[in-house]
Amino acid sequence: LLGNFTEPVRILLDETTSGGGLSFKGAFDVAFGAAFVAINLIFGTLTLFSNVFQNVLLDFGVPLAVGNIMFIVGFVTVAVALIFTWLSSISRGKL
Repeated sequence: LLGNFTEPVRILLDETTSGGGLSFKGAFDVAFGAAFVAINLIFGTLTLFSNVFQNVLLDFGVPLAVGNIMFIVGFVTVAVALIFTWLSSISRGKL
């Protein structure tokens, strides 16, 4: 799963460390590509983390249905906390 992201990251690294420098269009392409790779990596690792979480809960004897609900509640809690923190920092001008 994580091996799928090695090549795009390597390409972005080569573009940013090349001696030729970046034009405005090149910098935009690199920034957009980096954001896209990061978003794909985050959403791609959700299934990996979910599987690990389920296996740990099964090791402790927690039923799979309860584990799925706990994972969803935990994920939504973290996502909402991050969104509110981000919005708060934007409204205060810290970002």
